[in-house]
Amino acid sequence: MLKKSSVSTPTTILEMVASIAAKYPQAPAIGSPDRAKSPITYENLLKLIHHIHFQLRTLGIGSEDRIALVAPVNSVLTATASVAIAANTTCGLLNPHFSETEFCNYLQRLNPKALIVCDDSNHPELKLNATNAANSLKIPILKVEEDVKIADGWFSLQSDTQFLENCTSFPGEINDISADDIAFIFLTSGSTSQPKLVPATHRGLCFSCFNTQRVLELTPKDVNLNVLPMFHVHGLVTNVLLPLSAGSSVICAGEFVAETFLTCLTTLGVTWYSVGSPIHSLILEAILKNPLMNKPSALRFIRSGSAKLSPQTAIALESHLCVPMLEAYGMSEVLTATNTLLPPHPQKPGSVGPSVGTELGIMTATGELLGVGEQGEVVIRGVNVTPGYLDNKEANDLAFVSGWFHTGDLGYLDEDGFLFICGRIKELINRGGEKVAPQEVETALLGILGIKQAAVYGIPHKLLGEEVVAALVLHPNTKLSPALIRRQLLQKLAYFKVPTHLLTVDELPLTPSGKLDRKALPSLKAKSEPQEFVAPCNQYETKLAGIWSDILGVEKLSIHDNFFELGGNSLLATQVISRILQEFFIKISLKSFFENPTIADLSDHIKTLLWLQQGSEASAKHDEMEEIEL
Repeated sequence: MLKKSSVSTPTTILEMVASIAAKYPQAPAIGSPDRAKSPITYENLLKLIHHIHFQLRTLGIGSEDRIALVAPVNSVLTATASVAIAANTTCGLLNPHFSETEFCNYLQRLNPKALIVCDDSNHPELKLNATNAANSLKIPILKVEEDVKIADGWFSLQSDTQFLENCTSFPGEINDISADDIAFIFLTSGSTSQPKLVPATHRGLCFSCFNTQRVLELTPKDVNLNVLPMFHVHGLVTNVLLPLSAGSSVICAGEFVAETFLTCLTTLGVTWYSVGSPIHSLILEAILKNPLMNKPSALRFIRSGSAKLSPQTAIALESHLCVPMLEAYGMSEVLTATNTLLPPHPQKPGSVGPSVGTELGIMTATGELLGVGEQGEVVIRGVNVTPGYLDNKEANDLAFVSGWFHTGDLGYLDEDGFLFICGRIKELINRGGEKVAPQEVETALLGILGIKQAAVYGIPHKLLGEEVVAALVLHPNTKLSPALIRRQLLQKLAYFKVPTHLLTVDELPLTPSGKLDRKALPSLKAKSEPQEFVAPCNQYETKLAGIWSDILGVEKLSIHDNFFELGGNSLLATQVISRILQEFFIKISLKSFFENPTIADLSDHIKTLLWLQQGSEASAKHDEMEEIEL
């Protein structure tokens, strides 16, 4: 589906910027929403790369050295510094919000030759943690001096003393970076307790960017609006390097603010943006409060990455913005692997699209590649894949096998090569031997009207091993009872996949890159909504309360108490069902029990079944009498 370019494709960041600067020297490359500031042009961006090359080499920092960069989360200077440094040496970007302890940890692991710290006018206190950590580790610090008179984002490096060893008076050749040198080192934002260090080569970055730009049909006329942190792949590679590879311009709008974002959309000629699902939800909320009807828009498409997007949110944004929503699949280790296609190319709901040039496979746990439609682990190989985690042999041995990178994601490929993601292997919940994929349950939950966000996870259970829990964020003024949610889920899912605990929360925890922070989910607490105590008031409710009390070991029960939230599970539910049969001479299914998990609901259900049973018996007796008369 990709058109092959007849022109030699650049394989380093320097070559990429130089090729665009040769064609469009005065085209805007990176700018801000502030119209008073002039964006840095491609010609000046190339000059900046040469300028920083001279300074780094003069200080004795070579192409194979590492520099740690601490800069504002999202700014023109962060973008230009990232590009200029990585074009000349390895750049390790760190989150400026790290504590001093975290900076010490990551600086020790990165082992940089120097730390570069950019001032942040919005958070002047943040650089103290980084500089204190560097000083304690005796890591030299290079200061950044901006010069906006030359161009927005132009800077020089300053050092108080000659602190670096092996200083040279001659800076060396500007093209001393090779395609397989490491440009960036990213920290993974996944679920591991200790983030891994992920190197990205110049060749891999260029390969990913040029293949993705062809899928998105980017041109020098396009304008990207970037509101994501640049210390992660999505914010830096997708929203900075990818547009630059096409000669497009990037607007660095700072950290996301909904109202500012909407203003930029309608005043700056923005043609596309790419964010994660939580920010898409916030954008939709802002649009609903301030409709964009009759406001000018140059948008061609919008794009989602980092995490699964709610189908409801995608459809609503497409409707309000009148452009297609594209979804991508990738990670720090493989950059962009797939992307859905622009119309009129085929659209497949639920898919993250076909490959953008890399090789995809689906593999069994024993290393066998599977066929079309068969579910297994998603594996990837190609030049865009990281050469391996730094200083982590154990992780490399697990992740890289026979040339394939094992993503840890479950999925399948259809007959057209479109990838469908079904969840994470490590996130699978083992509920009494039944495997539950959180993403499958989350998708079902997001299909229920009124549910804005959903996160499904497992908690320990002494009998089942794990129990299924869902944390829900509801749309404003929405009332959804757990019983109603469960009934709707049971129309789509097997009973063992239905969460036994449903927590309503104000918001879900997120990582700095905007992904769902699954490690923080078990600590969530439901919004306190006091439930009125109502004692059993008829023979059905009284008998059921007695059965529940015996099995759950709970003495005082309200008719609105939820069996599962009191510690019940499917094994205990079968005991209740057995006692109901003995007491009422009626058999109910486990599915019915899940649909009616309170004493009040279950009592009404039993009465209905008894009424139907009595009606059936009366009808049978009537038929029998008619036969006798005949």
